[in-house]
Amino acid sequence: MNKTEAAWLDELIRIGYTRIRFSAITFKLGHDCRYTPDFICFTRSGQMIAWEVKGFRRDDAMVKLRVAATVFPEVEFILVELKKSIWVRTYISPIPL
Repeated sequence: MNKTEAAWLDELIRIGYTRIRFSAITFKLGHDCRYTPDFICFTRSGQMIAWEVKGFRRDDAMVKLRVAATVFPEVEFILVELKKSIWVRTYISPIPL
């Protein structure tokens, strides 16, 4: 876990999540294509949230996030970036088919 991921873990705990897993689930997106989010959390109602923590965006990571959101619509995928000491969340929507 890098420093940004460790800082987001602290934030998840501060927000009140208790069921937090680091790099615990890998989603199969297609033949020989996989995606492992940095954190998996569950809401009190059981909704799975996949958090991707980035210091900066890369195009390939965004493509995998969008594909994952499309293939697994029951999971909420969120990109989190630390910008000037502020956590910025981007909710990832599925690719329109």
